[in-house]
Amino acid sequence: MVEATSAAVSDHEIHIKYEDQEKINQFARYNSKLLEIKDDLTAKGKQLQNLTDAAQDVEELELSEDSFPFQL
Repeated sequence: MVEATSAAVSDHEIHIKYEDQEKINQFARYNSKLLEIKDDLTAKGKQLQNLTDAAQDVEELELSEDSFPFQL
């Protein structure tokens, strides 16, 4: 069935207006940028969680009665 569809498309020339092609290209650029931003946001969220966990560990060590030498 896929072969019949691709054969039908190749038999007929598809015309797209310049303005429509520009809109398609703009959408593709924006979509690509959106995916990059989502990936960055996920990475930043993981980094924030790691830093929050590290800060909590330091606070717990400061509050504990046992002395633990560490350097900042």
